[in-house]
This record gives sequence, C-alpha cells and structure tokens, in this order.
Amino acid sequence: MRKFLNINKMDNAKLAKKFAFLLHYNDECSKEDCCWAAITVFDHWLHQSNSFHLIKDASAAQQSQWTDTIKQFLRLLVQLEAPLKYRYKGRNTKQHLQFVRYVGNEDLGCYVANMFDDIYYPNMVFDQLGVELWFEDYWTLHF
Repeated sequence: MRKFLNINKMDNAKLAKKFAFLLHYNDECSKEDCCWAAITVFDHWLHQSNSFHLIKDASAAQQSQWTDTIKQFLRLLVQLEAPLKYRYKGRNTKQHLQFVRYVGNEDLGCYVANMFDDIYYPNMVFDQLGVELWFEDYWTLHF
C-alpha cells in the first residue's frame, strides 16, 4: 500500500508558490528569503558555550530521554497540523515542487517522529505554519 498520494494540481500550485524558497536554498538568499528558527533539548546553544561535554558525559539513558523528548514534540506538532511531504521534480530551470499527503496505515505522528532516527531532511512542510522541517545532530529541530 502507498504511504503518500499526490495532492491535486490547484493545491499543489498554491503550495509551490508559497514554498518557492525551497527551490532557492542553494542560491544566494537574503534574510527575508531564507530564515530559520531552531528548537533543542538543551537550555542553551552548545556551539556558543562550548558545552559538547554534556553529550560526551551523558549516559545512554539520558540520550534516550533527549530523543524521546524530541519525538514527543514531533508527535504533538503533527497533532496541530498534518505536514505535507515534497519532492523536487524536473531539472535546472524546469525544476518544481510536487507535494504529497500521507495516507499510510501508521499513525502520522509516529511516522514523523521515527524519521528523526533515520534522516536529516524529511522534506516536510507545514502549510498553515508556513515552515519546512529538518533535523540536525545534537537533538535539534529546524524550521
């Protein structure tokens, strides 16, 4: 059984216009074109305070708890709004976005939360929030 189905052409065109910045990530973007926010399990940014020892000294149980916290956040986020997955179609100047809706049997919240274990770029957007979601090391989510 398929996990995703294409959305209709009219809705896809609206979303492609709204999320056009996804086609220009590698170009020179201004702050207005590409800005982001991040959420982490830590109460400060590890890079700024040189606190990577927190991870190095953490037990496996503590690291598992951090992962569970991120996954719980993702499950709750999906309850607010079901994300859409996208893929790039075409090449060069003919490249465009194709959006698909999740129709799989597994709970969508669990599906998105489990993606955190496997990939960095799930290629998911939240239409109402107007953001793309991607993951980073050190238990951090970016929007």
